[in-house]
This record gives sequence, C-alpha cells and structure tokens, in this order.
Amino acid sequence: MKKLIVRFLHPAVFLFLLFAGKVDGSFWPGTVLAFFLFYVFGLEIGMHRYYSHRSFQMASWKAALITVLAMGAGTGSPMVWAGRHRKHHEKADTFEDPHSPEHLGFFRVLTLTVFGSKIESRYVRDFIKDNRQHFLHRHYTEILTVSVLLWAVLEPNSCALLYCLPVELARLASGAINAFAHSPKWGSAQYERNDASRNLSGFFGNAFGIGLHHNHHERPHHYRQNHRDQESDLSGWIIEKLLKAK
Repeated sequence: MKKLIVRFLHPAVFLFLLFAGKVDGSFWPGTVLAFFLFYVFGLEIGMHRYYSHRSFQMASWKAALITVLAMGAGTGSPMVWAGRHRKHHEKADTFEDPHSPEHLGFFRVLTLTVFGSKIESRYVRDFIKDNRQHFLHRHYTEILTVSVLLWAVLEPNSCALLYCLPVELARLASGAINAFAHSPKWGSAQYERNDASRNLSGFFGNAFGIGLHHNHHERPHHYRQNHRDQESDLSGWIIEKLLKAK
C-alpha cells in the first residue's frame, strides 16, 4: 500500500487539482526550474551521488537542503533509494538487478522501478547506524502524504505546477536513465564491462552528466562522471563548485 501511495500520490493530486479548476497556468515557467531542482539536486546529486555512493561530503546545512529535495522527489527514503541502487550496481543486468530493462521490461523500468520499499540490510549498513535516517525511512510515506495534501489545500496552483508535475517529470527522467542507458541499442561504451551500461549522447546524455551512465558504472564512487574532454557533467560541476566540502 505504501508503495502505491508514493507512486500515485503526485499524479493523482495534480489531476484532481487540474480537473477541479485549481490550475491557472501562472506558474508554468517555474515548472522547469522546479524540475531541475528535484531531478538534479534531489535525485541525481542527493539520492544518487551523495547518499547511494557517498562520493563527496558537504556542510550539514547543505546536506539538510539536499535531503529535503531528495525526500520531496517522491521515490522513497534515502535508505531505500541507496539500498536498491547499490544492489543495481552489484547485480547489474542480471535477474537480481532491480532496474534491468532486459529482465523486467523497458516500460516497467521507465515508469515503476524508481520506486521501492524493500531493502537488504547488507546494502545499507551505514544507514542502519543513523537514527535520523531510520526515522525518515519509517515515516517517509506519512511525511510525503501530509506535505503534498497540506500544500494542495493551502496553495493548489503552486502545488500542481511547482511540485506535483515537476516531481512526476523528474521521476520519469530518472526511470528513463535506467531504461535507455542499459539497453544495448542506445548509446556507446568505452570500457570492457560485464554489464549493458551505456553513455547516452546528445543534450540529455551530457547536460546534467546523468546520461554518462557507462562512465558511472566504471567509477561509481567518483562524483564526476565525465571522463573525456568532450563530455559534460553539470551535476559534477555543481558538486565541485557549490556543495563539496573543501
């Protein structure tokens, strides 16, 4: 039940507000910025590079802000996100991979496997020692539900366009990386690996650095994913210039 709530809460609230006439379009330009914040800061920098791979350290107040965006992005607690992603790296493109398009199907990976609730303790030993992370994990669904519904009641238009829609787009983009960047017919590979990871090309592949997925599987604990001069990693640049502890 909790997994279903997390998956469908944002689109359900958005559609309800839309058909109830509470969405007037005044915040549409902000949708793009909100998408960027939730996708790049919340999911890629927060859940992925900071929590899952511990690839850099930052000041506690910055970590708190990143955690808010990561939690708000609606894919589960940092503990469950990290646990599933670490398993993905260990079991990449096998039957045990929680994100494998070959074994689970392209559409399922695109739309559903960014969500999860079950974790194996051996992948999250660092989280188990942290009482705050335990609290966030135990009460994630309640925190998310109360936040979304309260926002929807107080500011329905901004809830729809600055939160629910950008989050759904960010989650879809995250699923797209798992789906496209592990499909052999897409992208390219420069390292000899036993998985199907690929670097995607074009704007989506390079603008945020997230599409450099093959590079990431080669060096998962590096906060920069661009390995060659022609590759661009905006997320890594943000970490290096704005977030990373000196």
